[in-house]
Amino acid sequence: MTYTDSEIIAAAAQASVPPALLMGIVRQSGVTNTLGLPEATMTSYGIQPQELEKNPLLGLSLAARVLAQQFTRTGNWQAAIAGTLSGDPTTAQSATSSYSGQVQAVLGWAATNPTFGMQNFQPNSAQSFADMAAGLSGEFQEMGTLGGVMDPSKVTAFNGAIQGVFQTLSGPGNVPFRPAPSVAQAMTDVMTQAGIPVTKANLAFLETMARGEGMNPGDFNWLATTSQAGQSVGTVPNTPGVQVYANYQQGVLATAQTLLNGNYNRMVQLMRGGSDLHQLASDPAVQKELETWQGGSHEDVKNLLNLANIPATPVAPAGQGQTQDHKDAHTDPDEVGKFASKLQAHNIDPSKFAEDFAWVAAQRRRLLGEKMTTVEDFAPVAGLPKDQILQNLLAQPHSKFPGLTVAQMEKARAQAELLSVSHLRQFPADSEVARLATGGVNWREMSEYYQHQEQQKAAQKQAPQQPGLPQQAGQGNNAQQQPGQQPQQRQQTTR
Repeated sequence: MTYTDSEIIAAAAQASVPPALLMGIVRQSGVTNTLGLPEATMTSYGIQPQELEKNPLLGLSLAARVLAQQFTRTGNWQAAIAGTLSGDPTTAQSATSSYSGQVQAVLGWAATNPTFGMQNFQPNSAQSFADMAAGLSGEFQEMGTLGGVMDPSKVTAFNGAIQGVFQTLSGPGNVPFRPAPSVAQAMTDVMTQAGIPVTKANLAFLETMARGEGMNPGDFNWLATTSQAGQSVGTVPNTPGVQVYANYQQGVLATAQTLLNGNYNRMVQLMRGGSDLHQLASDPAVQKELETWQGGSHEDVKNLLNLANIPATPVAPAGQGQTQDHKDAHTDPDEVGKFASKLQAHNIDPSKFAEDFAWVAAQRRRLLGEKMTTVEDFAPVAGLPKDQILQNLLAQPHSKFPGLTVAQMEKARAQAELLSVSHLRQFPADSEVARLATGGVNWREMSEYYQHQEQQKAAQKQAPQQPGLPQQAGQGNNAQQQPGQQPQQRQQTTR
């Protein structure tokens, strides 16, 4: 099967993945109908390899969805591509693994053609695409430091193409895109989040720490923190506990929370006081805190003292020149006490609240459509492992279709989108997904339903109505079959 560029771009838009990566997967697979997907991956979607022989576009759509899900799970494109090709995201870690070469081949094609398909590209989810694009931009920047096919001009071209995508999007779901921010920008945002003045000395201090850690920008964890305050999608291989965060903002949140967790009070105190760089680096308590951060290493202290000193910066008195959002050091004690009492009333451990609340809020927004999560919303799942929290949310009634659980809708949506886009070139409406889920149809029945819809659509194009003789709904061979209702020759199956 030879896929056209437009088919690849459409499948990428459906899954909100950068089209250059999907094209890389296609080229790496040798353009087989299964696109190199493991059989276990196909069967997990209820698809048999022979089905892809009959409907190659289904394989393309499935590959795009798996690629997107692997990135969401790992937060790293090398792991995501490896997971798509082999089913195991860790197979790219070994230089001798055959999958390592395949991953590099996919990234190499994308790096050579970073703007492929980006003109007038419209991803299904702007937020998901923003996270994926930022991760790929970081991957490209990392490749640029190693030389080869990726050079700064291509990184710039890719980032410009992404900006162009977001300029054309409008309406609900449109989000700003920040292409793999520099370490300086990230540390600026971390200080703002933590209520620390953004001075030249403070910025140099945190940038030096970040360079010492040497983290991948796409991990959104510049200081290699193990904090669970941000939404994590995994850990960095061979570095126990060091997190990979879901997106830029989650990384900023987790890093700021680490600075404020009580283990680095002297560091934060001097930074908030506007100290000069050498005062910060030579303070014995700060040096001890830096060694704690680095697991006993004295490297950061040595690097900081080797830098030219940056003078102190006068800092505005408490309450002046700061927004209400960033006065963490001067929060009203009464407000803190009220919040602590609210947590206590619900038997919520404050440390678990700090670790899990952001993740729970993000999952409630994604699955339940909830724009706000309160302490009362958090209380029923406080202290539970994340997999149990997720199961709790999936078991809740769907916000738009309370007769169905979130899990029933999510499962039906995943299958309906694959089939609807493959057969009809359009996404199914929520009401259609709900009717399919309510009918309890299995994969085969759903496939037959969309094949029937495709046949009806083709018949309508071939036999247009005569002017002045509108056909009544439900009459003739072109009668619209309702979702969840099988063709008359088949008996409805219930479960």
